[in-house]
Amino acid sequence: MVTDYFKKLYSLENDSYTPYGVSGLMLASSFFQSQWETVGFSLFSFINHIWLSGNLDSLLNRTLIASIPKIILPNVILPSQTSFIQGKNIIDSIIIAQEIMHSMRKRARKKGWMAIKVDLENAFDKLRWDFIKDTLKDVGLPSRMISAIMQCITTPTMQILCKGKPLRSFSPQRGIRQGDRCLHISSSCTIQLDRGGIPLSHLFFADDLVLFSETFAAQIAVIQRVLNQFCLSSGQKVSHDKTQIYFSKDFPTYVSNVICQLLGFHCTESLGRYLGVPLITGRVTTRTYNYIIEKLQQKLSGWKSKCLSLAGRITLAKSVLSSVPPYTTQSTMLSTSCCSDIEKIIRKFIWGYSDDHRGINLVNWKDLCQPVNRGGCGIISLEEQNKAFLSKLAYKIIAQPDLLWIRVLKAKYHVPEGSIHDISKKGCSYFWRNLTKIWQDTMKHVKWLPGNGRHIKFWSDFWVGHLGPLKFLSSDDIDEQVLKNPISDFMNSQG
Repeated sequence: MVTDYFKKLYSLENDSYTPYGVSGLMLASSFFQSQWETVGFSLFSFINHIWLSGNLDSLLNRTLIASIPKIILPNVILPSQTSFIQGKNIIDSIIIAQEIMHSMRKRARKKGWMAIKVDLENAFDKLRWDFIKDTLKDVGLPSRMISAIMQCITTPTMQILCKGKPLRSFSPQRGIRQGDRCLHISSSCTIQLDRGGIPLSHLFFADDLVLFSETFAAQIAVIQRVLNQFCLSSGQKVSHDKTQIYFSKDFPTYVSNVICQLLGFHCTESLGRYLGVPLITGRVTTRTYNYIIEKLQQKLSGWKSKCLSLAGRITLAKSVLSSVPPYTTQSTMLSTSCCSDIEKIIRKFIWGYSDDHRGINLVNWKDLCQPVNRGGCGIISLEEQNKAFLSKLAYKIIAQPDLLWIRVLKAKYHVPEGSIHDISKKGCSYFWRNLTKIWQDTMKHVKWLPGNGRHIKFWSDFWVGHLGPLKFLSSDDIDEQVLKNPISDFMNSQG
């Protein structure tokens, strides 16, 4: 494990990994790469000693090393937890949550569903250390590793800076600076988006927790018991004022009121935002993503365009445009009008518009969005970037079928294995509808490796060299049914 850690840590091609030492000196990956012959053996021996002995020098606790959890956690964390795990993304949880919301509002069911958005008060500050230790033992980590981890947690010293001077140091008695949490929900408290689909009981991203369950009295009792036990053993506290419950379509109001009273939470018609993105519980309108426009205006309003040169305004506009919309556009497609409004704000800022001054548009917006080597300013076209993000998700559906969100969507929309040329479905979610729009263009650029040939279409898929689909090379018309035949139909025992 130590060897794998160092291979991962010091094989970086840039200085993205920047731990800070006690003196505040930044040691980037390039330092270790260039000075490895001098410091490598000593550093390796020192870290290896920590793992073998389980003893950690308290001075080292002033240094934050964040790569270790990404190596060990994938083996002990459930698929529903997507934080701090290599290969998983915050977008995974957002997509699953959106699909569940779509199923809840679309179909009236005899068995009601509920989604509980749990708010934990100061989640990282109240976590008990003995609970962390018991959790590490429960997942089966070696005792020496547990000892080293617990020393990282229990031996920090902190100082408050007052007027630039550090005050007397103190040691906390509970809480963590960054971490993960274990909460086990009974397997009986699950929902399935389709018959035979993936059972879903909860979604975790760090301390953001959403529980899903049917509205049976037994399941409500399980949720109540587990939350109470979790809070009692971990030191956490659920905020009853901020925790909300969303019920599925046509669920009786009087029953939902009884459930809310039993759990002590509030009923809501919308869970608002989850992980910074609004959960869609109704029709998508231009107002749905107005918060992006508001954020842009807030960021740019603090700068007076008159005090900046044209180059300065362009640089700032590029920075804001590349930091605010992309988080949302990675999981949804913004409307054309929304993209136009965002770009209008950016244009006005670049050309110096203000309440008392009308600027002059010196260059066409499309020209500004051209790459620098083509005479443009390298400003990203929001619509093109949005399509690129969704194309990446479309490619993942084909290339990484084991990801939880992909398994959930495939089960919900009955997507077959292998190449798929049409994923359009009636009554699908807003996310799936957007994915359908870019699917055909994305699949044109996907090249397949034949393998056993059972899931790749002989005539329709791109699998032979650089020739593209073979149907375009045929001089004769090919029957629609023949176009669906897989490669395996044209293979014999010799291949």
